[in-house]
Amino acid sequence: MFVLNCTVEKTEVLHYKPPQKKVFKRHKRKATASESSDGENAEASSYHPVKCQSCGTEVAVYDKDEVYHFFNVLVGYA
Repeated sequence: MFVLNCTVEKTEVLHYKPPQKKVFKRHKRKATASESSDGENAEASSYHPVKCQSCGTEVAVYDKDEVYHFFNVLVGYA
C-alpha cells in the first residue's frame, strides 16, 4: 500500500492505553499479585499523527511497525 498526500508528524507522539478489565461489584474479588502487576505495567502503544498535506486534517496514525491506521477516510484514485 502506498500513502499519498499525507505527512507523518514525527515530532508529535500519541499514546493509547488499552482499557482495563471491569470488575462488577457483585462478583468483586481480591486481585492476586500477578493480576494487579499486569494492569499496572500494561505498556501504552505509541503512534505518530498523520495529516493531510492539503488541509492539515488528521486522517491517520502511524505506528512503530510502520503501519498506517486510517480513520473516516475513503479511498480515492487520481
